[in-house]
Amino acid sequence: MPLKDERGAQVVAVELWAALGRASRRWPAAERQAARAQLAAFLRQHCILSNSGSGDGLDLGVEVGAALRFVANRCDARRTVWLGDALRLEWLGDGAHASDVGNASAQARALDLATTLTQLLEWRGAAWCARVQATVARGLENQALVRFSQVRIATARLIAATLVAARRVDAMTQRSGELVRQLIAGAAAQSELLELLLVVVLGDAALSPAFADELQHVVLEGQRDNDPERATMARHAAALLMQYSLSGAQLDALLAAMHAQVANTGDAAAWQSRRVALPMLQLLAFRLRFDGGAQVNARVLEIGKLALLDCRGSHRLALARPGAAV
Repeated sequence: MPLKDERGAQVVAVELWAALGRASRRWPAAERQAARAQLAAFLRQHCILSNSGSGDGLDLGVEVGAALRFVANRCDARRTVWLGDALRLEWLGDGAHASDVGNASAQARALDLATTLTQLLEWRGAAWCARVQATVARGLENQALVRFSQVRIATARLIAATLVAARRVDAMTQRSGELVRQLIAGAAAQSELLELLLVVVLGDAALSPAFADELQHVVLEGQRDNDPERATMARHAAALLMQYSLSGAQLDALLAAMHAQVANTGDAAAWQSRRVALPMLQLLAFRLRFDGGAQVNARVLEIGKLALLDCRGSHRLALARPGAAV
């Protein structure tokens, strides 16, 4: 029965797929293998390749993700390998399968389902995370994952999920940091670079040391983008960054970047940088008031004074203690 434009039938089909996928755990091996081959084909044809010219137009992103979670919930990671195989991530960038991966939307859907599976498996899916990282590395090398913005954003979400899932494994954390740097290098513009990083930051991966060095530049420099939504996201990212336990070297680099951004009062766009720098400085001053040291606190105060200068430098306000002259 055609599934296109029949939402009720689509929902029933996805629910039935989930029920059969979960029940297949207890079937005899021969029956299970044949059934899962058909279930995998359904997932690709109707849930991933939909609206890409080679599927039947089933467009149920939320329902498909929920169905995937139902099948893999509380399941040994080794029993979910068939789900990962069904996504065919290794086909991305493979010229022999160019016609099988679908358009950018289909590729992003496959990556988003991989993210769902990664989040569900968490630490139990270390082998899956390693497989994802290897696949993403190949996709970045052959440019398959950087050609389309939609695919780049989905890739960033997937890398963030692997960071959170494998955060106890230092090698995987470092590898994910390298992959994100490669992804950023392929971004088309400063605004998209900011968006890619924020996907990772707001995905709770900001606590990874692999990103502290990148965020301090992207959050500040990205404020020159005039998109209000991205500016709001950048401020949220800045608040997260200030709560991270920065090393002395990272704190020094962050303060140097902030000083460079706010000191250029002759730049008409510098007010955007100062707008995000001031809340960051406030959070830093609060967090470092006892253990930051006199030199660091004085440096934060000095940058705060510069940040309060307007573009023409006509108002020279200072962050002074109550009662002090301004």
